Amino acid sequence: MEYGVNIMIKKVFISITFLIVASTFAFANDEMCTDMSELAASIMKARQQGASMSLVISAATKNLDDATSAAIREIVIDAYNAKRWHSESIQKRAIDDYRNKIFLLCINSFDRNE
Repeated sequence: MEYGVNIMIKKVFISITFLIVASTFAFANDEMCTDMSELAASIMKARQQGASMSLVISAATKNLDDATSAAIREIVIDAYNAKRWHSESIQKRAIDDYRNKIFLLCINSFDRNE
């Protein structure tokens, strides 16, 4: 049960940070969510390839404002909580699934607040 609560808290936090980040961008929700999901896919790819989490956080948040850095940091943490696969085909599926997960979270955060 505690695991389910932690997942829900994470989803709520990520949704809130998407809204904060979205307020700093001047482009449409779909475009912003696409950009975030592509960044998430890159983060998951780095995770699947064994990249250091600290280096990924550093690279992904460099020169960003605090709200954007916080949102991206949460995506990195979430990605690194996922299992690292050895099979290339399963790694690709994990990357694609994560891209879609983040896009869905982002879109849902806008739909609930419009």
